[in-house]
Amino acid sequence: MNGYVGNASIGIGEQAGLESKGQHNTVIGWTAARHLDGDDNIAIGTRANDATAAAPRTVANTVALGSDTKATVNGAVAVGNKSVASTAAGVEGADPLNAVTAKNNATWTSTEAAVSVGDVANNITRQITGVAAGKEDTDVVNVAQLKAVASQITTQAVATTPLKVGDGNNGNPAGKVIAPIPADANKLATAGDIANAINNSGFQATAGGNLASGTTATATTVKPGQKVTFAAGNGLTVKQDVDGTNGNQTYTYALDAQTVVQNAQTPVVYTDTNGNKVYKHADGNFYDKPEGQAGAQPVQASNVIASMQDADGSTTAPTTLANVKSNLADTAAATGNPNGNDRATLAANKGNNAATVNDVLNAGFTVQGNGQNKDFVTHGDTINFANGQGTVANVSTTGGVTTVKFDTPMTYVNNAGVPTSDPSNKVNLVGGDTNKPVTLGNVADGNIAAGSKEAINGGQLHDLKENGFKIAADNGTPDTVKLTETVTYKGDSNIVTTVTDNQIGFKLADSITVGPATGGNPVKIDGTNGTVTGLTNKT
Repeated sequence: MNGYVGNASIGIGEQAGLESKGQHNTVIGWTAARHLDGDDNIAIGTRANDATAAAPRTVANTVALGSDTKATVNGAVAVGNKSVASTAAGVEGADPLNAVTAKNNATWTSTEAAVSVGDVANNITRQITGVAAGKEDTDVVNVAQLKAVASQITTQAVATTPLKVGDGNNGNPAGKVIAPIPADANKLATAGDIANAINNSGFQATAGGNLASGTTATATTVKPGQKVTFAAGNGLTVKQDVDGTNGNQTYTYALDAQTVVQNAQTPVVYTDTNGNKVYKHADGNFYDKPEGQAGAQPVQASNVIASMQDADGSTTAPTTLANVKSNLADTAAATGNPNGNDRATLAANKGNNAATVNDVLNAGFTVQGNGQNKDFVTHGDTINFANGQGTVANVSTTGGVTTVKFDTPMTYVNNAGVPTSDPSNKVNLVGGDTNKPVTLGNVADGNIAAGSKEAINGGQLHDLKENGFKIAADNGTPDTVKLTETVTYKGDSNIVTTVTDNQIGFKLADSITVGPATGGNPVKIDGTNGTVTGLTNKT
């Protein structure tokens, strides 16, 4: 004995119970029950319930009697050479006539694994002989008991009556089995008559309601074995539901709104963002093909938009949408935005309405002059930026941007006198030729006083020039000197005047004569020669 059975186990025979890890096992025979890991098993015979290291058998409470027997499920019993017991507990017995409804009991459903005396999969079968007649519901029945039952079945001739199926004539609905006359009511029908009656019976089906063009309603008998197809016509879908409990079937028809929309050629349909039509299926999702076509791919709802389609069904060629009610009041002659055309009112009441061409033409803005409405500018109107008094309008467009500027006859200049757009405390007047000075006219008289910063005009300068200033001499008669006149400081033969660097100089001549030139005794002083002549008193 070279067995290696588990704890509290018995192993008799070479390699009996080799590498068996179960407990309380009884193993007898060469290489029996090797690699058996379960508990409370009995294996008797060469290779009885034998397994391998790669696929050990883990079962419990099995019995394997005979060489090469196998009990592969818990509690199974394999008896006889090469028998295999693999049927577990819980198997319901056969009831061909469905005579028993309550089968959830030990009589009809096994509570332990099966006993096997062969292996049907490998054509190994055995007869069980010497079986006594059973008594209880769970006892085995022997052949003698079956023969006793068979001996009680006798054949007796009985009267029969044929079964007929109505053909729609003489008041007999087609497909209905005709009831026999009272005299034949209790007679038996042959199997052939019953089969013919069943095969020719059925129910009447016909079309009704709004028939398709060219269709005639014809009553037809639907016989057993024939198929009735509940088809969905154009614009409809049909759904079949089968009750898992009672087998009842429900066919639900629904309007296929997507197909109706397509067939009706409505102007607005669903498309993706590229203008390709999409279709809403019965599952509520959108696809790139109509329902029922193979290869339909889902389209994200966020990529689905409503698009116009033309008479040819195109959703990529632009089409015209007309007869749309306008939202804005007529502004052709308005000087201001009419009541109800303001943003707040439109956003609150008509924010989601479609705009018409008239709405575009009537939309615009109000032009005011000094706070007073002057005009309402709409699409197609012209705004003219005109020259004003002392201003020149300049309008230019570059790259789609229009710039409007108004030039005035004055410009800021920097300390160097160069024009600048930055405000400064120096202003130059600008004329038609920016390189030439300009004349400033219609200037009011400025205040000529100390600290005055008002400009003076030409008239004031003229008055200043004409008024000039006064000069007087010893003769006592003053004289007015205009600003444009020259004052000459004139000396005589004795005095010489000079003007140099805005300075007036007075000096005596080199030779002077004191006294009247005639009628007296003038004295002459000659500075050049150093002589004095004409003196009468020389002491």
